[in-house]
Amino acid sequence: MNVARLNFSHGNPEEHREDIRRIRSIAAQLDRVVTILIDLPGPKIRIGKLQNEPLVLKKGDNVTLATQDILGTASRIPVNYKRLPEAVSKGSLIYLNDGFPQLRVQEVSGDEVRCKVIIDGPLLSNKGLNLPRAKIFMDAATGHLQRLLSRELKSILADRTGERHGQQMREM
Repeated sequence: MNVARLNFSHGNPEEHREDIRRIRSIAAQLDRVVTILIDLPGPKIRIGKLQNEPLVLKKGDNVTLATQDILGTASRIPVNYKRLPEAVSKGSLIYLNDGFPQLRVQEVSGDEVRCKVIIDGPLLSNKGLNLPRAKIFMDAATGHLQRLLSRELKSILADRTGERHGQQMREM
């Protein structure tokens, strides 16, 4: 083996450091060079806590995505991404829970995004929210990654990061 892949979607900083230490130790014992490939998770945008679960959104329903920390209902769903209103516009698609349900933005007003359900489906608390073709205002790299780069890793390979995130990686 000459490459070890670590999935940073799982685990915590201490576990990642220990995995890297073990790989380096075994590689040294075997007198081998082993590259460590870190698979970084993308930015996580999630809906918040729902009052009743599952919340079933039906095609044609109107729903508002709110960036406030509220308990979600069938008509108002909290989102952990404060810049959602900047990232979408009328006509934008929003996928919840891996695309079931899907929403189309009808209006953006202040810190709320009013949508119509175009594909129905169930929704649970803390499920993911995807914004296809939207500009996401989140950092690709975390402080944890920056500390690993400075202490334990020599380089980083960034895939599909976009111009802004690519610049952040180059700066590190």
